[in-house]
Amino acid sequence: MSDTTDVLLSQHDLGLVFLSIAIAIVASYTALSLSGRVTVTTGQIRKLWLSGGAIAMGVGIWAMHFIAMLAYNLPIAITYDLPLVLLSMAVAVIASGVALFVVSREFGLLQLIVGGSVMGLSIAAMHYTGMTAMRLEATPEYDPKLVALSLAIAIGASLVALQLAFRLQKATTAQGKWQVGGAIVMGFAIAGMHYTAMAAVSFKHNQQLIETAQVIDNTLLGIAIAVATLVVLMLALVSSTFDQRLSAETARADALRQSEERFRSLVQNASDIIAVIAADGTVNYTSASIKRILGYEPDAWHHTFDFVLQEDQAIAEDLLGKAKNYPNVNISAEFRLRTAHEQVRDFEVIVNNLLHDPAVAGIVTTYRDITERIQAAKFQLQQTERELLVAEITRRIRQSLNLATILNTTVAEVRQFLQVERVFIYRFEADWSGIVVVESVAPEWAAIAGKNIKDTFFSHPANRELYRQGRIQVVDDIYTAGLNPCHADLLAQLQVRANLVVSILKEEQLWGLLVANHCSEPRQWQPLEINLLQQLATQVAIAIQQSELYQQAQTELAERKRAEAEIIHLNADLQNRAAELETANKELEAFSYSVSHDLRAPLRAINGFSRILLKDCTPQLTADAQRYLQLVQANAQQMGCLIDDLLTFSRLSRAPLKKQRIEPSAIVHQVLKDLAEQQNRQVEMTIEELPVCEADPALLKQVWVNLLSNAFKYTHKNDVAHITVGCLQESDASSIPSGHHVYFVKDNGVGFDMQYAHKLFGVFQRLHRAEEYEGTGVGLAIVQRIIHRHGGRVWAAAEVDRGATFYFTL
Repeated sequence: MSDTTDVLLSQHDLGLVFLSIAIAIVASYTALSLSGRVTVTTGQIRKLWLSGGAIAMGVGIWAMHFIAMLAYNLPIAITYDLPLVLLSMAVAVIASGVALFVVSREFGLLQLIVGGSVMGLSIAAMHYTGMTAMRLEATPEYDPKLVALSLAIAIGASLVALQLAFRLQKATTAQGKWQVGGAIVMGFAIAGMHYTAMAAVSFKHNQQLIETAQVIDNTLLGIAIAVATLVVLMLALVSSTFDQRLSAETARADALRQSEERFRSLVQNASDIIAVIAADGTVNYTSASIKRILGYEPDAWHHTFDFVLQEDQAIAEDLLGKAKNYPNVNISAEFRLRTAHEQVRDFEVIVNNLLHDPAVAGIVTTYRDITERIQAAKFQLQQTERELLVAEITRRIRQSLNLATILNTTVAEVRQFLQVERVFIYRFEADWSGIVVVESVAPEWAAIAGKNIKDTFFSHPANRELYRQGRIQVVDDIYTAGLNPCHADLLAQLQVRANLVVSILKEEQLWGLLVANHCSEPRQWQPLEINLLQQLATQVAIAIQQSELYQQAQTELAERKRAEAEIIHLNADLQNRAAELETANKELEAFSYSVSHDLRAPLRAINGFSRILLKDCTPQLTADAQRYLQLVQANAQQMGCLIDDLLTFSRLSRAPLKKQRIEPSAIVHQVLKDLAEQQNRQVEMTIEELPVCEADPALLKQVWVNLLSNAFKYTHKNDVAHITVGCLQESDASSIPSGHHVYFVKDNGVGFDMQYAHKLFGVFQRLHRAEEYEGTGVGLAIVQRIIHRHGGRVWAAAEVDRGATFYFTL
């Protein structure tokens, strides 16, 4: 025997080593399988799987460890402390429970690291607890580096195991292959941790070794533990697999049941009728919706053609024939069915031949009620046709400027359009009696043209206001409409049985009535007819106004010819008459521009229809088409602004002057305040003393607005705009009439060439391009008209690119 301390040489039983690795792989596979069951269960079942899975998985890991310990042989006897062995098993079970708990929940990186660390340290604790359970005549010594490496491997293996388990839960394809591969990786990782930890320990013996010491054979014990462990793991796997399949079958059965219930509910409550018919047309199944849609009980439909309208039988037969020839193809047709209440409804019918499908064994037929859709399409077509007709009637009405021709054309066209026996136009007199100015009547009914009719209803201002606001009288039958007896008698005397009356408004005043009579029998007036008659009344009003304006123009053209004749004979008053004639000519010119008021309606139509096209038809329009429509809108809006300016210009000569003593400074400051809010540039304003004057405040404000707006407009290219508002006194300019003040607006803008100064105050006269400076060319004409009405004059002085000054007197 030797007195020195010797390190015992260890040996490994390779059979038990491979057995331990196999147990590790099987335990890992079981763990991955059990993690899935823990994840998908809830409540007490979840707790049961968590507990049972932790035990099975823990025993498997422990068995791998203990078999590996049995594979470790030393040349001395080794025994084990049973309580510590059981403790190491408990630690393995706890580690397994932690792992299953973590993978059963959604977790992030932090939870993964914490769970993997706890699990890895628990496995390491199991190993070193098992090492402590060893009883032998030797002292163990540990290599710190290898111990640390074993801990790292344990934690790393745990992280990999948790990540694999989590990924497998999310996997939808090839899950079995991934699970086997994951189990192999985890098994070798766990075994690697164990054998790394075993390499970290060495045993030293202080007594002389006996060379003939017998090595203990632990193979049978290891195999027994392996068999027992495999039995436990197999039971766990079998239970997991059975539960998984049972759950899948249960889920599939529930899904099938829910699908059947959903299908049954959809079919029974469908908005369409669903029927399954045999090849010979016999109805095998009808959905309950037939009761709601057609009024029949489902079992009342025996043959597919039972309720088909006789005129549509050929269409239905052709559809059935096509269905037989083309299986699995949706084929549709439209025909009519008769309801239980003897009504006729339109249906779109879709058939699909599934005679070859055992689950159906019939031709599936869907009947969709499209009556409302067809009626809407017909209504839309009728409405379009009538609107086109109204447009054509309007064109004919407005072809002439002669009032008698206009009115006669109106009543003739409206009677033909409505197919009634009488249409007439009733014009109010000053006392609100009225006269039938024109009519169109069928030969068999008495004419009332020229008849003066006194309807006491219009004697009351409130009643007249109702018609001015657009009231429509719609009487389908005078004997059942609940009319005032006096009014009913009046209609009866005129041989009227049904009556339709709309207002004719001229300049928002009640001018007359457009009346349609049905004399032979009651007549139910349709909303479309009423609406279109209103449109015609509006067009008639416009035509009447145009005619009267034309007649006034003709008359004024004649108060001028006579004036010219008088001028020839009155040489003494030649100069004054010439001035009057010039003024009359200009007034006539202004008056003719008022006709432009009638351009509003077509402009609104152009603007409205182009906006509708852009809104509803943009996907069908090319980029150029969209741009053209936008140009149409922009030009229509520009034309609207021009019309507004023209109307303002034309009203200036007719509105009475309301002169009073005013302070021009207050008006200028208010105008500048309004204009300054629209500017985003630097403008230096100088406002000199402005003496008081007598003028119309509203019209004088318009003068300042136009002049100052021009000053702002034509200085917009300047870095700094300089605008001055002031007044020249009598001593400042010899051309100023005695006792007058000359007000002026001066700017440093683009100016103009003085050779074109005579064009400044004409309507539509512009000295700069519209692309550079917006406007309608009417503003300065308005200024001149206002100044002339005040008995003053207006003029300007300028240089190109050196600004302009506008002067005026009152």
